[in-house]
Amino acid sequence: MRSKHFHIFGSLSVALEILETHLPDFDLHRLVRYAEQMQVTAVVKRVGWALERFDAPEDVLEPLRAYPAKGDAPLDPGRPLRGRHNPTWRVIENLHGDADAPQPCPRWCKL
Repeated sequence: MRSKHFHIFGSLSVALEILETHLPDFDLHRLVRYAEQMQVTAVVKRVGWALERFDAPEDVLEPLRAYPAKGDAPLDPGRPLRGRHNPTWRVIENLHGDADAPQPCPRWCKL
């Protein structure tokens, strides 16, 4: 199911904070399969970017890196398209200065 209502969940910062907090509880291979099943390149690349930030094992990251992408997507689609281009994940790291980021800044927001 594809949703154009990403704003209902909240900002990407909220999702990243939840992911970082509960990462040990996740079956990362299942998360990768779900991301791939959505068939939304931006979602696959965002998941890969986040898991790499959280030091996921290479065998988890490899299928996400291999997923084909034609262009770059913003990490947070609700924020301006300004930020560093990440060529590995084909994302624009546009989280810097995120007002929703908890303080002190966790490792995912240190861009």
